[in-house]
Amino acid sequence: MPFIEVKAFDTRWESPEKTAELIERITKAMADTFGEQVGRETEVVLIGVPRPQWGFGGKARI
Repeated sequence: MPFIEVKAFDTRWESPEKTAELIERITKAMADTFGEQVGRETEVVLIGVPRPQWGFGGKARI
């Protein structure tokens, strides 16, 4: 069973409609690529990370 984890700033997941659309599109991409059975088995988890807890190049994203 595919398990897909997407991490982004927590503000990305504020719209329930957009998060639902993203989950649908990721699942559809799996089904289109690997077949409908894989699409039915795909799990998608969206994880919001507060900006100060995200670092890039040794610097916090404040």
